[in-house]
Parts: sequence; structure tokens; C-alpha cells
Amino acid sequence: MFHCDSPDSVKSRCLDSLTSHEIQSPRVVIATSAIGCGINVKGLKYVCHFGLAHSLVDYCQQIGRAGRNNESDCHAILYSYAASKKGVNIKMKDYTVLDGQCLRTKLFSPFSETNHVPSLTVGHNCCSFCTTLCDCGIDHQPLFDFEKENNFCEDTPKVAIRDVSTGDKEAISSMIFKYHHDRCTENLHLPSSSVTGLTESIVNDIVNQLEFIDSPAYLMNNVSILEFNLAESIFQLISNFFSSKDKCETESELSDIDMDIDTVTKIETPSTEKYVFSDYEDLSDIDVDLDNL
Repeated sequence: MFHCDSPDSVKSRCLDSLTSHEIQSPRVVIATSAIGCGINVKGLKYVCHFGLAHSLVDYCQQIGRAGRNNESDCHAILYSYAASKKGVNIKMKDYTVLDGQCLRTKLFSPFSETNHVPSLTVGHNCCSFCTTLCDCGIDHQPLFDFEKENNFCEDTPKVAIRDVSTGDKEAISSMIFKYHHDRCTENLHLPSSSVTGLTESIVNDIVNQLEFIDSPAYLMNNVSILEFNLAESIFQLISNFFSSKDKCETESELSDIDMDIDTVTKIETPSTEKYVFSDYEDLSDIDVDLDNL
């Protein structure tokens, strides 16, 4: 693992391993942008981004670690998810939602004075979109072996697990904002959203997806929640709400059931009187049969 706070010995080991020609086995480095400029690795074939770079320029610099041996067998792969778009340049965000356009043309546009970059003539050597248009007669597969093996590119289908009413959305929205308010410390002179990360936009995203939220992982993958503890707390809040709602509805249904109950005849017992010694004027009024004791 390579990042700015890694010990120098670890950084040196990573760089020596990457640049060495003696090691033939695959080498993988989990890195931040700290491994960007100044690294010249001849045999690097893949640069995979899990999340977005800040801008297209940064992204170009980072994927430029691969393909330095002048061979075409190199690939830049970008996995985009909701939480990774926080604080990212608008052009970088637009790049992730391109539909029907050459990725190369968009990617290198910041470096062109005319803002026009042609795609490569040979389609399958350009981008994943151009691959679909290539008519060279070769059966191209835009997915790579490790992607097909792990199904990285398959979207997880959203399955509705509950019915949600407008009242449910309003109630849960209020509960999340209350939770948010309770988490905020009064003596911190900071915007409340910076304490928990629960902005109004994020709360709206949560409320609009209540039908599908089935785990803390869903919140982290589909809503911009970065902390597992926060995702777990919000999921528990949602689960408790719907559990209580289901319980109330069940009890209400049971109360509506007509039950024929036989009339129970009350058996009256003879009335009895309680006496204490103070009811008598003196002990001589009490008849005691000593022989029967």
C-alpha cells in the first residue's frame, strides 16, 4: 500500500518492486494519488480507479502510469459510485456519465485549444465505446478477464422490500434530521452537516430509496454516506420504524376480529363479615369452648 503517510521504507519497497525487471509474477499496488507523477514503470498494464480523481487533468496524470512501454496492451479502468463524486470537478463528473461518445475525446479535451480531440482510427484500440463501433472483424470483448471473473461491472438490481407511503417518508425524514441534530455538539461552531455528513440532499436520497434499503452496505453504495457507523445507525433507525409500524398494523388487525365470547355467569359468594377484637366490649363476651380446643 502506497500513500503519502506510508513509511519511506514501504514506499521504496513498492517502487523497487514495480520497476524491477527480475520479478515476473503480477505486482499490485493499492495507492492514492501520491503515486502519480514521477513514476516510470515500463511493465504497468492496468490503472484501476475505485472512485473519481478530482479533475480530468488529475485523472490523465494518474492513468499515465500505465502504457509507458509503447505497447497497446494497457488499460485505464474507472469504477464510479455515488459517494466518490463528492467534491469532484464537474467535468470529471460529466465524464462518468458519457453515453454514446468517445471517452478519449472527452478525456483529452482540456489539453486541446480547439476543445476537439479525434478518436483513434482503430476503434478497438481507443475506448470501450469505440470498441462497440469497430468493424475490423475481430470479436472484441470490452471486459477483461478479472472483471468477468468477479462481475465488477454487473449492476446489483434494486429489489423493493417494503411499501412506503408519503407519511412514512415524512416521518423518517424527521427522525433522521432529529438524529442529525442530536449528533451535533452545541459547542462546535461548525455547520451541522459537517458533523455527521447528513446534508439535506443526502437525507432526501435516503428517503427516496426507502423501498430498497436493506442493509448499511446499500446506503454506502447508493447514497453518499462514507462512514459505516453512520450507515449502520441510519439503517437501524429505518428498520426500527418499519418494525414498529408492522407491529401496530398487526395489532390493529387483530382488534378488528369479531370474537363470540360466551357470557360468563358470575357466581356470587355469601357475604362474610370481618370481626376484630375491638368489635367486642370486653373479652368476656366471647364464648370459648375450651374442651374443643
